[in-house]
Amino acid sequence: VDRNLQTPACHHDGAIPAPDEARGKAPQRRPQRRFRPSKAYRRASRRLEYLLPEADAVILSLPLISETAGVMNTTRFSQMKPGSSFINIGRGDLVDEDALLDALKDGRIRSALLDVFAVEPLPDGHPFWSMDQVFVSPHMSADLHGWRVHVVAKFIENLERWVTGRPLENVVDKTFRFS
Repeated sequence: VDRNLQTPACHHDGAIPAPDEARGKAPQRRPQRRFRPSKAYRRASRRLEYLLPEADAVILSLPLISETAGVMNTTRFSQMKPGSSFINIGRGDLVDEDALLDALKDGRIRSALLDVFAVEPLPDGHPFWSMDQVFVSPHMSADLHGWRVHVVAKFIENLERWVTGRPLENVVDKTFRFS
């Protein structure tokens, strides 16, 4: 990936820092909004058609739910800026891998950095292994040095919250069935 990218594109859910944060003051704690996949996905999908043609790099980091399966397909890859890079650290089934292969072969996408695949481990002989413009990593994008210390600290903090009757942080709503 070219480290001198000129036009990164970032898509988010609409939450922007409060004016106090922008001025360097301590941020005020705001209530967390409940994530609604269908609503969020529809909003994001509308923005993608404008972001993809401008972005030098597209980084996919989504949960796999019914609305996001196959989100990067032939249409989306054709909308990407020629010569851009594609990075997937989300889930393999977010990407139509045949469409990605076609986009790489025809040069529309310059490079791909892939940490996840529809079938893992990536089978021997898969075309991604032999393509110079594809970097395959061993599904370890979230494996940061020292992460276990942070996980234990968060667990202890949440245990203290539970014991004292305070709301827990980073609660996963399993009804969304992320994978």
